[in-house]
Amino acid sequence: MITHYKLIKILSNSKEIATIKLHRGWSPRNYDLIVSMLPIKTRIYCKGREFAYFNLPNIYVEKTIPKISKGSVFALPSMKCIGIALKDISSIRYNACLLGIVTEGIDAINNLCPVSFIYIREDDNGQH
Repeated sequence: MITHYKLIKILSNSKEIATIKLHRGWSPRNYDLIVSMLPIKTRIYCKGREFAYFNLPNIYVEKTIPKISKGSVFALPSMKCIGIALKDISSIRYNACLLGIVTEGIDAINNLCPVSFIYIREDDNGQH
C-alpha cells in the first residue's frame, strides 16, 4: 500500500527536536528514497541563516519551486542534500523540489547550527 505522507522525527543527543511531515505526492522519487534509507545518521549544516541541510547520496530533480517558505523541507539535487528553510526564501539559486513541512520544532533546528549530528527516524505513528 502506497502511503500519502509519513511523519519523521529529527533527534539530537537522543532528544526529539523536530517533526517533519513528508508528502509523497510532492516529490515521489525523493520521498521513496528517504523512506527507504530510514533511520539516517548524519550531520546537519547551515547555509547562512536561510536553511539547514544534510547530505544524501542520490537526490532526484522533480517538480521544482521558485521560492520556499519557512519550515519547508526540500531537495536540492545539485547539492545532493535535503534542506529545511529557517526563514522565507524569496528566490533560491538552486533547483529545489518541495518534500514536506516541519510541523514542530523549526526553532530547535535553527539552534543546531552551525554543525551538529542528527538522527532521523520514522515517527511511531507516522504513516498515513
